[in-house]
Amino acid sequence: MWYLKVFLVLCLSLFQYVEGGWLGCTPAERFSLLTETSPRNLPGYQEQLVPYLMARGVQDEGVMENLVREDLFHMGHAFTVLFEEEPTQVLHALLGEHFFLMDGINAQIDHVGRELLGPLSFYLPLLDRIAPELGLIHLRDLVFPSTQVVKVLQQYDPSLRGVTIGRVYFQSSDSGKIGCLELFQASAQDEKTPQCIEATEERLQLLTSFTGNSKVIPIDHLSIELNDVEEVYRIHERIHKLASDTLTPNQKEVSYNPGDGSTQTKAVMRDFFEAPFNKIVEFVHYSH
Repeated sequence: MWYLKVFLVLCLSLFQYVEGGWLGCTPAERFSLLTETSPRNLPGYQEQLVPYLMARGVQDEGVMENLVREDLFHMGHAFTVLFEEEPTQVLHALLGEHFFLMDGINAQIDHVGRELLGPLSFYLPLLDRIAPELGLIHLRDLVFPSTQVVKVLQQYDPSLRGVTIGRVYFQSSDSGKIGCLELFQASAQDEKTPQCIEATEERLQLLTSFTGNSKVIPIDHLSIELNDVEEVYRIHERIHKLASDTLTPNQKEVSYNPGDGSTQTKAVMRDFFEAPFNKIVEFVHYSH
């Protein structure tokens, strides 16, 4: 049965995350509440998560628990990147040989984007509730549909009809540092009709895959905030000029989003030729 295959892949995927970590780190002890909590003990697990995952085609309870564990692990990892790691080290881990893109540019991590297996309607209240125990202050949420992500992913996945983004802003209680976790929920029609779980799993597996010339693009990404619009255009020109077998532009033109006042461009990278393009980095500047 396919869900047994998914279960085994999840176990392998989670092991790879623990061993190597995405972006060069693993979740810090500070966020162990997320990484060590049993999904069944979460308020609303039976009422919200189980029906949602069943709608995604998951019937096995063990698989459901592992899907939720993977979501929690990803959030704990993202918080570690935002609040525990040095930005330069994270950028080195992601960009690798392409770190030269940052020459002469002083930048900070704006947010970490992760695709969810479960629903935003469950995770956003959960993060608000446990933020103090993580040493964080929950500042605000911003939930909106994304047309840009849908257009990109539909080239590879025609079954995708909608992507809902939940931006969650936090401030560290001790350092005062502010960070954003950008969570993505994919759907076949709307938030009540989620996309089959296999599609999300295929995208997530790219982050730990090292073989196969896959054309599928993951949603997960790192966003780097630049000091001004001119730096965005400078990076954009570098990406297009230096495109290679392991670096490619993710958009033809610099784009502007009036919703959040952002000007941005993206690059997609891979570690070596014939590996999947599984590293997405966004370069952004906010005008307000």
